[in-house]
Amino acid sequence: MTLQYNKPIEPKAFQVLKILDRRMFLTSEASKALYTLQKGYEGELGFWKLLKEHLSTDSIVLYDLSQVSGNSSFQLDCVIIHQREIWHLEIKNYEGDYQLKDNALFNLSTGKEVNNPIHQLDRSKLLLGRLLEKYGCNLPIKSYIIFIHPEFAIYQEHPNHPIVHPTQIMRFIKMLNKNSSKLHSSHYKLAYKLFTTQTSEKQNKHIPPYEFAHLKKGLYCLYCNNKMVMIHENKQTCERCDFKESKNSAIMRTVLEFGFLFPDKKITTKTIWEWCGKVYSPYQIRKTLYQLLEAKGRNRYKHFILPTRNVEKK
Repeated sequence: MTLQYNKPIEPKAFQVLKILDRRMFLTSEASKALYTLQKGYEGELGFWKLLKEHLSTDSIVLYDLSQVSGNSSFQLDCVIIHQREIWHLEIKNYEGDYQLKDNALFNLSTGKEVNNPIHQLDRSKLLLGRLLEKYGCNLPIKSYIIFIHPEFAIYQEHPNHPIVHPTQIMRFIKMLNKNSSKLHSSHYKLAYKLFTTQTSEKQNKHIPPYEFAHLKKGLYCLYCNNKMVMIHENKQTCERCDFKESKNSAIMRTVLEFGFLFPDKKITTKTIWEWCGKVYSPYQIRKTLYQLLEAKGRNRYKHFILPTRNVEKK
């Protein structure tokens, strides 16, 4: 039995930049960061789907672990705990043709050097090893880079490089399934320890400064960022892509966006009424907030609390 202890989640920086992209003009650096984060998340989600469907050996899979070893922080895309080893996988969604030369990686279409993920893999493996030693785990670590995009190719790599090509992913998963594995309580304790000792995500340097007063207000389409318009009092629609959404769903999604951008600000009827572009009346906003959120305080101190996000376990 394979336990998916969690699933890839959108990095906070990705979520913030997606929201800001709807409500302000992003600099070229911020737009590039948004694209890079989106590609990375899509790659991790694609690999998660493959493991969910095809991995059958007795194992525990963890995703997106933010850890610290000593004074060094590091991120792990995917960790698979087997009976006899730990599989440490970094997922890359690179697209196009690349060349590995003199321990450097080059994009052949631009000729520019890009970050060599093998360096990241080696560093993460070293820090993960120290962390496992701290937790009393002496299982060997096997580290690989999974290139998941079907239109990726790399040239002049050494056969011993820890690289799994897009065409090799299914064979890699079949190899994992062939490794006999029977988990014990120590494996589950290790998984719980890794999952519950994570550090908070660092602020992305490419997120531009922003203020509530300067951001565009309104209800925006989930798919094309176009402004939603009201069909009738209980439904919104996007005139560009024809996406339709109920009033409660649109307001709740917009409240969540507000919570991501302004985690220290209180969620009040007036604030959300303004944030939604005054499309609905304050009464309708307040009614929805009462239905979907937890109310706190009284009278002019009344505000609402977002529900705690639950981690998915499968």
